[in-house]
Amino acid sequence: NRSNTEMVCFPVTITSNYLMSRDNGLNINASLEYDAPFLKGLKARVTYNRNMENSFGKEFGTRYKLYTFTMLGANKHIVGGDVRSIATVSNSNRIYYAPSYGDSYQLNGYLTYDKTFGKHTISVLGLFEQGEAYSDGITSYLDNLVDNALDNAGYALGGTASGAGVGTISESESESGRLSFVGRVNYNYANKYLAEFSVRRDASTNFAPENRWGTFPCLYRDWETDRKSTRLNSSHLKLSRMPSSA
Repeated sequence: NRSNTEMVCFPVTITSNYLMSRDNGLNINASLEYDAPFLKGLKARVTYNRNMENSFGKEFGTRYKLYTFTMLGANKHIVGGDVRSIATVSNSNRIYYAPSYGDSYQLNGYLTYDKTFGKHTISVLGLFEQGEAYSDGITSYLDNLVDNALDNAGYALGGTASGAGVGTISESESESGRLSFVGRVNYNYANKYLAEFSVRRDASTNFAPENRWGTFPCLYRDWETDRKSTRLNSSHLKLSRMPSSA
C-alpha cells in the first residue's frame, strides 16, 4: 500500500504567509440649541456630524515545495529515504495592498418660530443642510513573487527581477456634495382653517453645473366644511383638503 510507504511534508507552516486588515474610524456628533430671549417662540438649532474612516488590507502568499519520501524504518514511519517527487504549490503567490480612506460630514441649521394670538397660530421653519463626502482607495498587487524573498521585496524588485511577475495598481477616488434650503409657513385659525406653504431648493454635484439646482414649492390647504354636535352623539367633523404643488 503506497500510503504506508510515503510521507508528505508541508513547509507552508513555516512560510510566514498572512492575510490581515486594520480598520480605524472616528465619528463626531455635536449640536447646539438657542432660545432667543428677545422674541418668545424663536429658536435656533445647529447639528454637525463627521465621519472619518481608513482601512489597510495586506496579503502575502508565497510558493513552497511539497516533498514525498519513501520513508525509513520497519514500518516506514520515519521521515527520510529517497525523494519520490517534488511539487511546487502556490499559496496565492502574491503580495497585495488595499489601503483606503473616507471622510464625510453633514451640517444642519434650523430656525423656528411659533406664535399664538387669539384664534390664530403661526409656525415658521427655515433650515439648511450641507454635506460633502470624499473617498480614495488603492488596490495594488504583484503576482509570481521571487522565491524566498520577504514580502516587500516583491515590490522593490517589481517585474524586472528573474521570477517576478508584472504587478497591477488601480485607484478609485470620488467626491460629492449637496446643499439644501427649506422654508415652511403654517397657519391655523381656530383649528378650522389650515394652510401651509413650503419651498425647497436643492443642489447636488451628481448633476452638471447647469442642472445642479432644483426648486420644489408646495401649497396645502385644509378646512372644515361641517360641524354638528348634540348631547347624545359625538361631534361629526368633515374636512376638505386641497394640496397643490409645482
